[in-house]
Amino acid sequence: MDAKIFMSVSQLTKYIFLIFILGIILGGILGGLMISKIKNGFKGNKNRFHKNK
Repeated sequence: MDAKIFMSVSQLTKYIFLIFILGIILGGILGGLMISKIKNGFKGNKNRFHKNK
């Protein structure tokens, strides 16, 4: 019984660890894309406003 419980706990911790790492990686990629899009968007808007004026 104890061995089975230990195995299940270790497997759960492994899955949680993998999900945590994947989440950090995906979050970092998405965050980077969002920041770059926002920066590009601001630059683009400034250029558009200057062109319109």
